[in-house]
Amino acid sequence: VPPIRSWRSPGIEVRDGAVAGLGVFAVEPIPAGRIVAVKAGHIMHREEVFRLTAEIGDQSLQIHDDLYLS
Repeated sequence: VPPIRSWRSPGIEVRDGAVAGLGVFAVEPIPAGRIVAVKAGHIMHREEVFRLTAEIGDQSLQIHDDLYLS
């Protein structure tokens, strides 16, 4: 089984946002409908993510009430 990998378009970059935390910003024009990122990982319950944060970092993405993509 190949490793699970995320992907970001070279047309975007992640940097500090003006409002709070990190943000995703276009560094070139992006046509409507263009896919700019694919987030890969495992679907995990909230308690599991919080328990493993020291190991997996804080890059989890909440996808439902108690589910995260980590």
